Amino acid sequence: MENLTLGQIAVGLVFILGLWVSIETITKKVGKAFDSSLDKKLKPINDKFDTFEKKMDSIDMQATKNYLVSSLDDIQKGNISEISRERFYEEFRHYTEDLKGNSYIKARVEKLKKEGLL
Repeated sequence: MENLTLGQIAVGLVFILGLWVSIETITKKVGKAFDSSLDKKLKPINDKFDTFEKKMDSIDMQATKNYLVSSLDDIQKGNISEISRERFYEEFRHYTEDLKGNSYIKARVEKLKKEGLL
């Protein structure tokens, strides 16, 4: 150990650093190849999931509209409890903010507010 020179230590450190960089580079390349292969294999599943998600969004929109229209009819007839009114506002917020709905439902809500029914 006492016969080691500064030059020999430097060479050893350069070797270790070079080995480290080589291993890191190889790991990154193998990882990219694996990710690319995995992405290709998962693409059909991801596409089906995207289609399913769009269908679920459509179903959510239609079910929310159906509920709101039915509730608006009840409100106009004066047949709505306080808890039903709160639920109506929850669904109306979901329709306008989450689903970005913008249609005759908003106009009808405004009309019923002006009439003092909402």
